[in-house]
Amino acid sequence: MKHEYTYTEGGEGKDGLHVLTIVSPEDDVVRLHLTSNLSLSGKDSLFIQFFSDMLERGSRMYTKDAYEEALETLGAQVAIDALDASLHIEMTCRKSVVEDVVSILVATLSRPVFLPKEIEKLKKEYAQHLHEEKDNSRALSYGMFARHIYSENEVGYVPTLAVRTAQLKKITQKTLRDMHTLFVSGVWHLSVCADSSVFSKVVPQLSALHVSTVRAQKTAPVATLLPQKEEFLLVPEKQNIEFFMGNRLPLTLANEDFLAFSFGIDVLGKRGGFAGRLMSTVREKEGLTYSIYAWIQGVTTRRSGHWQIFTFFTPKDAWRGITSTMREVTQLIEKGVSEADVKRFKELLTNQFQLAHESKASTLALYHAAAVGGRSPEDVATYPTRIQKLTKKEINAALATYLKPDAIVITRAGATGTMGDRPVGVASLKKGINVRQ
Repeated sequence: MKHEYTYTEGGEGKDGLHVLTIVSPEDDVVRLHLTSNLSLSGKDSLFIQFFSDMLERGSRMYTKDAYEEALETLGAQVAIDALDASLHIEMTCRKSVVEDVVSILVATLSRPVFLPKEIEKLKKEYAQHLHEEKDNSRALSYGMFARHIYSENEVGYVPTLAVRTAQLKKITQKTLRDMHTLFVSGVWHLSVCADSSVFSKVVPQLSALHVSTVRAQKTAPVATLLPQKEEFLLVPEKQNIEFFMGNRLPLTLANEDFLAFSFGIDVLGKRGGFAGRLMSTVREKEGLTYSIYAWIQGVTTRRSGHWQIFTFFTPKDAWRGITSTMREVTQLIEKGVSEADVKRFKELLTNQFQLAHESKASTLALYHAAAVGGRSPEDVATYPTRIQKLTKKEINAALATYLKPDAIVITRAGATGTMGDRPVGVASLKKGINVRQ
């Protein structure tokens, strides 16, 4: 599906407002994404999430129930959520009702009331979610992992349950009004996929909410690899152990090595299906887990993120599973990807990119995410060409430089107390894991 797109920095003559329009001729559906960077970090993630949920709980024009009924009557879908320390909004509706839907959305975003009774209701819901998270092994394992690899002033940081519980109690109307000020004056990315006749009915109305700002998105210092670390947490009555393994990635999207390293991580454990080595060996050949994938997260043109492996094992298979996983990581570094790997994954990634353009919703999501991450539509469009130009030598050099098996952070949560002693031949992580037994 071929699209025409226009990307404008400082749209509507405002600083900090970026508008992307994707022309979908004679399309009866309007799709919109809006992301506001609040210039906050992971330590404030609970405040951002709470604020996003409160926006749909009443404005000066609509009560919570009236808001929901109005959208339902128009057959529109609006989702407001927090994502990477930003506020993210998605809207979908028919072209014939777009002006009414945008009017509702503008009223909601511009004049929220943050009623005390709604704040207290939501606090009770959050308190229950935080209580339930005490038994969520995967969330607990990832939280430990994120706290090891990010500082509290970085976007990827995840506060402890105790910290978030204390933060919840401190939320007031003033907290939410302060968040709203950050929202309207944040760096905005507004992307719309629709028939060109719709843009004038959508973009100016939403752009008018944005308060021009000189706050620029700063480029964070590139992180360095962290030393090896291991941490576990016993979660009673769990059958499995949830694992996260990985490290900081001292690269941004602007770095020439990023594409090559990303390609290598896909060879290791591409999410979805069985193409990656981890799924084909640790699961398929050895039967040690049901799911094991590797991917890169949190990287933009302005900040570095991390690479990670996620999986789970039963206690009896845990040490074998760790050893098998580390074996695949080490072999990928020592032997590298093969020419067959390069050929197969070039085709796979190119086909995946083309399929993303078959759906208008996925096309918008792809280009919007790229814009938020600091990339232009041209950067996205040239992805298949850049993939095809990658060489085996470039991929293996990037893997050897940034993937270090002796510097991996491993966290696990679940039935960890029943794993037993580390088997003979599997050394302490502080001394490195012996993957050659």
